[in-house]
Amino acid sequence: MSKAEPGIDYSKLYEILAMIQYNSERLKPLEDVLRKFLISKEEELEVASEVRKGYAKSRKELTTESKSFQKTGIVSKSYWFRQKTLLLTNIPAQYVPEYIVAKYFPFSEDFKAKYHLRVEALLYFTNGVMNYLNFKKNNLMFNDEIYQFSSKKEYADLGFVARPTEDYIDVWKNISTLSLTEVERILSGILSPWEVKKSLEMLLLDLQEQKLKSDNIDFAFTPFLRLDEDTFVLMVESYLMRSLPSIYESLLKKVKVYRDIKGKTYEQFVQETLKSLPFTGLTFNVPYGGQFEVDAVCEFSDSIWFIEVTSHPPSLEALKGDPVKIEDDLDKALNKCLKQGERCISQLKTDDLRYWGRKNKIKGVCIVVDGVYPQLNMNTSIKFFDTETRTYLINWFDLRTLLEQPEFLRFEEFLLWRTQQPMPIVSFDEKDYWGYYFDRYATSDPKIRDGYQLMKEKDLKLIYISHRFTDKRYLGEVEKSSKRS
Repeated sequence: MSKAEPGIDYSKLYEILAMIQYNSERLKPLEDVLRKFLISKEEELEVASEVRKGYAKSRKELTTESKSFQKTGIVSKSYWFRQKTLLLTNIPAQYVPEYIVAKYFPFSEDFKAKYHLRVEALLYFTNGVMNYLNFKKNNLMFNDEIYQFSSKKEYADLGFVARPTEDYIDVWKNISTLSLTEVERILSGILSPWEVKKSLEMLLLDLQEQKLKSDNIDFAFTPFLRLDEDTFVLMVESYLMRSLPSIYESLLKKVKVYRDIKGKTYEQFVQETLKSLPFTGLTFNVPYGGQFEVDAVCEFSDSIWFIEVTSHPPSLEALKGDPVKIEDDLDKALNKCLKQGERCISQLKTDDLRYWGRKNKIKGVCIVVDGVYPQLNMNTSIKFFDTETRTYLINWFDLRTLLEQPEFLRFEEFLLWRTQQPMPIVSFDEKDYWGYYFDRYATSDPKIRDGYQLMKEKDLKLIYISHRFTDKRYLGEVEKSSKRS
């Protein structure tokens, strides 16, 4: 492994890294500043000023997007998919190991043959580093302090970032700087020194690359920066565990056996998750029509859902906003499943499906997409699909989270509410819809239901972020003033 380029001003680097840690709601603009610094090495770089410049540029893009929306009523899919920082930080880290073990560990021998590394090494390495970071935080009495906005105006100003104190920067420098020797020590008995080095190589950003450009730097895939032969620094802590699904996917795509199986392992994994639903009946791999098969049929008290599973994740090009790749990925992951589900419902009078077809219950299609997909339902201004069939889409991480909620026995109740159209609530993911339904709509307050009905009649939209699933410490006085008003 090569050294980082000599002459880099580490004090400026640590200032930016501390600001990333401190400004929890400004990850993307600060990432852009970090990229610029790593390329330019400008020691006099003014971070706040660079964020302001980036915001001015993004406002022009937003203006273009807004004009397009005013004409067509549709926000571009490209704009939605480019929110990669939000998509990654939205993945619950506690479920990542379960996802990786089920989806990728069955290919351990093939992975080892390709990369000369145990498939579990990256997961063990990442988990070990995370535990060690928490140990260092406790020793230094660092409580993951983040900036709390002082007013609604400040919160709404997307060009604003706060600079932490020098003490904060020094403490974060201590926490985020790691030596190869100490990591080998903490992982002793779990990984060999060679496995530690090999894992780190896969996650390191190499500043010596001749073709290194700003748009080539992806902190999700390279969260570490090498400082010297024995020292490296963590750049974006929030990506450590959450980016592993994308990293494993990119590595396994180069393994022929994994490509050839075409998601069968993932399908079986999702079927195991579905067993936790509060169903009255659940059947897997139901053949029909002589040549077709539905992945699962889930029956509740008042409804029956034909479930299709797709393991095709969004490509890196799609997540960067490539419209051609987005359409290609949606065809493979969404439209294919939608057609399969609609075909299944259309054949409910055939012998193979007559058992469910003769039941006087609501029929719908449920599609479980790969865990790193963004929200794809018909609930925003983005038109991902068009169908009159009652349809529900959810990614695996959202599904896994909902099944852990205290109201999970009322899953059908939520599902029927969630698939009604028009849907006036706009949320980033299914967790927030769950929070809205059970924390607000399903309560005894009639004003909530009346307001919801009025929004439907007037075709109004309400953007909702659930307290249940989102750490809102960053709101500070903003939230308190909102409650008072």
